[in-house]
Amino acid sequence: MEKISLLQITNDLKEFCENTDNLENLIVDKYNSKYLAITENNSFKMNLPFGLEHKSDNDKRFFFGKEQKYFNLNYPLSESYLTSFPNSKLVTNSYILISHDNYVIKPSYFNDQVLFDTNVFMQNSLNINMGNGNVNIPFVLNRSNKKPKFIDKEMILIPYYWHSNYHHWFLECVTKLKYIFDYPEFKDVMILLPENLNSFQKESLEILNIPQEKIYYYNGEPIQVAKIYLPSISNFCHEDINWLKKMFLEKNNIESKPEKLIYISRQDARQRRVTNEKEIFELLEKKGFELHTLSNMSLINQIKLFSQAKIVISSHGAGLTNIIFSSPETSLVEIIPNDTVNHCFWLLSNTSNNKYSYIVADQTLQNRDVFISKDKLENFLSKNFNI
Repeated sequence: MEKISLLQITNDLKEFCENTDNLENLIVDKYNSKYLAITENNSFKMNLPFGLEHKSDNDKRFFFGKEQKYFNLNYPLSESYLTSFPNSKLVTNSYILISHDNYVIKPSYFNDQVLFDTNVFMQNSLNINMGNGNVNIPFVLNRSNKKPKFIDKEMILIPYYWHSNYHHWFLECVTKLKYIFDYPEFKDVMILLPENLNSFQKESLEILNIPQEKIYYYNGEPIQVAKIYLPSISNFCHEDINWLKKMFLEKNNIESKPEKLIYISRQDARQRRVTNEKEIFELLEKKGFELHTLSNMSLINQIKLFSQAKIVISSHGAGLTNIIFSSPETSLVEIIPNDTVNHCFWLLSNTSNNKYSYIVADQTLQNRDVFISKDKLENFLSKNFNI
C-alpha cells in the first residue's frame, strides 16, 4: 500500500467545514473546506390523498402505517447546503469524496455498505483511554495504491448512487445544476458526470443546453481536483421542484393544459406490472383514457404528455416523476401493492401541487406485479371523478 490514512467518517458537514455566508466566499477560498447553508430546516403540511372518505379504515391504516389520527402530516425538510473541498480526491464509481486532510465525506455516497463494497476501504475502530474511560472511535483505511490524476479545475459533483434511475436522476442530480444556471459565480465550474450516461440523462442535458466542453466525464479512476463542490441531495423541497418546472417547461415553452386521461402501462418492465391490464384498460378506454408506455418515448415527449394530463393512473414506477411537469389540476392515481406502501409520489405530488390518491391492489404477486379488480377501479372513478 502506498499510504494508510486514518479516515474518520464524518456524519455532519457542519462539524467538518467552516461556515460561510455567501457564494463568493465559497468560490474564492483556496485552502479550507467551506459550508454554505442555502435554505434552513423547515417543514410543510401534506394534503391527504383525495377521496380518503371513500376508503375503508383498513386501507387508511395500511396507507399511513398507523391510524390516520396518529400520522404526522408535517413533512420535515432539512436544510440544503453547498460545500467546497479544495485539493480533494474522488475515488471509485460510487463517487466517494476524500478531503485534502484525509476525511471521507459521508454525504458523497449512499451508505457505509457502498463504501466497503468498493474494496478500497476497510473499516476498523480504535479504543482510546480518555482518562475517565475508553472511547471507541470508528475509522476506515484507504488501501488503494493508485495514484490519482490531478486536474487543475473546479468541479461540481452531480451524480449519486442511484443516478441511473429516472426518479433519482431528476430529483437528486439534475436539481444540483441550479448552481450552474442561477449563480454567475459558477459559470466557469465544470460539471462532473458519469462516463456512461443513459438516454434520458443525455436528453435532459441536451434540453438544458449544457455544452460538452462544460462536462467532465468521470470513469471511476481516482482523481485529485483543485476544488470540488458538493451540493446536498434534494429532499422534495418546493424550490427544487419549481426550478425543474422552470427549466423544462418554461424554457421550452411547454404550457400545462390538463385535458387528457392517461393510463401508464408497465408491461415492458420487469416488475410492478398490472397482471390483468387488458381487462383494466378495456374499462378505462371506454371512459376516454389513452394508454402510454414511457420507455419508448423521448424525454421531451414524456414531459409534454404529462403537461397535458388531467388524470394519470399507473402502478408505482419511476416514470411517475413526470407528475412534476403537470398542472395543479392534474390528479395522480397510483395503484399500490397490498403489502407495502411507498409514499414517494404522494410526497412529490404535494410539493408539486398536484392532487394524489391511491387504489390498493387486490393481490401482490411475483416480481411485485399486482392484480386489481375491475369493479374496484370503476367504483373509485365513479366516486371521485364521476366517470
